[in-house]
Amino acid sequence: MINDLTGTMLHLLMHKSRRLAFFLLASALMSASAQAAEEAGTILSFTGKVEILRGLEKRPPGNHGALYSGESIVTGNGQAQIRFADGTLLTLYRDTQFAIDDYHYGKDKSDRAQFSLVNGVMHTLTGKIDKKNYLLKTRFANLGVRGTEYSMQLDEALHVSVDQGQVQLANAAGSVLVGAGQSILITGANSMPAPVVTGRAGPGGGQGGPGRGHGGGGHGGPGGGAASSGGAAGGTAGAPPPPGTGKF
Repeated sequence: MINDLTGTMLHLLMHKSRRLAFFLLASALMSASAQAAEEAGTILSFTGKVEILRGLEKRPPGNHGALYSGESIVTGNGQAQIRFADGTLLTLYRDTQFAIDDYHYGKDKSDRAQFSLVNGVMHTLTGKIDKKNYLLKTRFANLGVRGTEYSMQLDEALHVSVDQGQVQLANAAGSVLVGAGQSILITGANSMPAPVVTGRAGPGGGQGGPGRGHGGGGHGGPGGGAASSGGAAGGTAGAPPPPGTGKF
């Protein structure tokens, strides 16, 4: 009986040891994967539910925690503010998924910033990265910048609003420049309308877009519907806060 009990205990210890070894190995591989990737930036602050994804791996963000090339940031009911190595500032609002596809910033000439917005709302002020090598991809159009502050909302359509500088949007239908005080609403990958003048959107002002307004006018951004260029749209219940509030 003693031998049976001893054997059972040894079996349990071996089983637990295997599980512990597997856990330690997985942790080491996750750490090595993060270290092998290039550090892209830092989470300045976050609220609510925010997760960092790399493949099937998930980790909590942590204030002033590092972000790496190849990772995605997913917000649930929260939001996050990020500073990239070149000084680019980014705010992600709730229900947003943003990917750092390929980022490098340093003293050599291979600077690049390639991102993807899968869904949600973002506001950004670009930094020192070479603007020729900046690319933001979405399912409706890709975006390049020319020294820029802009906001974007992606859901059933793509809303872009520019506060400073210019962005260039391109898809199968062609390309267009959107300048400061303009916004654009793209409803498909084969559609490229002309931008409209919105002014510098403020609370309750202009034609909205995903800019700084609170969804009180025209082309709805956060809080605004997908209005036509001639019509207004009211705010959507539960819409995310406008990118102008508490940013940077």
